[in-house]
Formats: sequence, structure tokens, C-alpha cells
Amino acid sequence: MDQDKVQIIVAEIDKWRRSKLLPEHYCDFLLNLYMDDREVEGPTVMGISQKAVSNSNWKTWLAVIGITGIISFIGLHFTSFSFWMQTGVLGLLAATLYLLGAAQRVKQPFVSCLCFGGASGIILLGGIYLLNVREAGSVPLVFVVALCGMLWILTGIAAQFPVFHFAGWIVLLLIYAFVLRHNITDIDWIGVELSWVPLSLVLCWLAWLLHHVNKQISAVLFLTGVLCWFGGELYGFIWTNLDDAVLQLLLGAKLAVGGGVLFALRKKWVEWVM
Repeated sequence: MDQDKVQIIVAEIDKWRRSKLLPEHYCDFLLNLYMDDREVEGPTVMGISQKAVSNSNWKTWLAVIGITGIISFIGLHFTSFSFWMQTGVLGLLAATLYLLGAAQRVKQPFVSCLCFGGASGIILLGGIYLLNVREAGSVPLVFVVALCGMLWILTGIAAQFPVFHFAGWIVLLLIYAFVLRHNITDIDWIGVELSWVPLSLVLCWLAWLLHHVNKQISAVLFLTGVLCWFGGELYGFIWTNLDDAVLQLLLGAKLAVGGGVLFALRKKWVEWVM
């Protein structure tokens, strides 16, 4: 059997032993099957085993120290770089983290998630920082944030991380609310509902349409659609001067209608998301 697969299996058996999922002698029996008289590397931290650290040579240490020094130098002098050099550094760092996340997707899902999250954060925060330095204004800022949201959606779908997919939709919904706020200053409760309810219905329809293709995508779209169902009231409370009593009445009515529909169609929509 391939050595990498053996190490993955041995690591799982070690987890079973520590969490008491299997008796001690069963774990020993399984280890003996896969060890094949070879030394097991032992527990790992972020994919690095004790054996790898103990048997590492000076070249490895020199490379780690050199890379750490380069990163530290760039971090300390980042603000003194030119705009395009700053853009290149952030882009290279984000691309590296995305590649590492993709490479560790199967072996180390947690590490992969951290890499994807770090890359996404660098793109979002780095883009905002660079636009503020250039004093680009609100329109390019909204465009960059929306682009990050779409990138998170694509990352979540490609890497099968629903949390990134859903986070991307949250960002796009915030951009949608921002655009509404700055383009429609005088809005009544009917306008608020017309701005959010059709969007909710479209997302739920897409969830139904795609549930045969990918239930994970369908579940995220359905959850986003449910969130948009109450988006009008949230938007009204935060960004408008509408009467709170009216908004509370609408929220209660939509909660009753939405809950009733979900209960009545529970055998249908459960198939979309599970």
C-alpha cells in the first residue's frame, strides 16, 4: 500500500485510540496490520510529524529560516513598497495559500480550510487597504468586495466547503443592501419587501433546480433564500426610518407564513438539502 495512505490510516487509528472509540487491543491489532514492521512517524501537528522534525537536516532548517526571514522583511517594509509591488506581493501570497489549500484538501481538511480562509482574507483586507491608499472611492471598493464574495462562492463550491460558499452569499447580500441604501433613499415597507422577497423566491427556486446536481450547493442556496425572506425586515430595522411596529408586524407575519410553508413542504425541501 502507498506510504501516504498508510500514514493516513495510522493517524486515524491513533485518533480512535485517544478518543476511546475502539478498545486498546483492537487498535494495536489494526496498527500491526498496516505498520508492516516499519516505524510509524507518530503524531503530527499541521501535517508535520515528530520523526520528520527529529530527522531533518540543516538544509531544511536553513530553508525554513530563510523563508521566515523573507516574509518578516516583506511584512516590516510592506508600506514602503510601491502600489504595484504591494499588489503583486498580496496576489502571490494569496495564490500560494490557495494552492496549498488545494493540495491539502484531502489529507488535511482543517489545514486546507485555514489556507483558503487566509487567502480570502488577504484578498479582501488587502484590496480594501490598497484602494484606501489610492483613495479610489466607494465604487471600486464595492466592486472589490463583491468580487471577493463571488470568489468565496467559487472556492466553497470547488473545495466543497459550504461555509465559504455561504460566506460569499452573505458578502453579496451586504453589497446588495449597500447599493439599495445609497440609491433608494425614500422607501416604504412595500418597496422593502419587493426588494427582498423576490430574491428569496429565486434563490429557493435555484435550490430546488440544483438539488439533483449537488445537494451541498442546494442547501447553501436554500439557507440563503430563507435569510433573504427576512432580509426586508433586517434592512428596515438597520437602514431605514420605517416604523418599528410595522416591521415587527411584518416579521411576525412572515415568520408564521414561512414556518407554515416549511412545515407543509418539509418532505420536499428536506430532499434538497440532505
